[in-house]
Amino acid sequence: MKLKEEDLWIKVSDQRVGMGIGGWHQRWTFTHVPTKSVIEFETHGSNPMPYRMREKARQLMELLIEDYYDEDSTS
Repeated sequence: MKLKEEDLWIKVSDQRVGMGIGGWHQRWTFTHVPTKSVIEFETHGSNPMPYRMREKARQLMELLIEDYYDEDSTS
């Protein structure tokens, strides 16, 4: 099942505290609005590659909702 872009809400928050701290510490929240399913995770390290994190989260969301979201029931 392919997700529609307008059905996803994505929020990325920087979790670093203070100045001079290197690297990335981000909290990602992916929400599928029609089913209200949420995936939340944190990344650490020098470069979490946002495009890769986004794609992995989309794949996880597709697996999460494939049993609960019937496209025929929305039309």
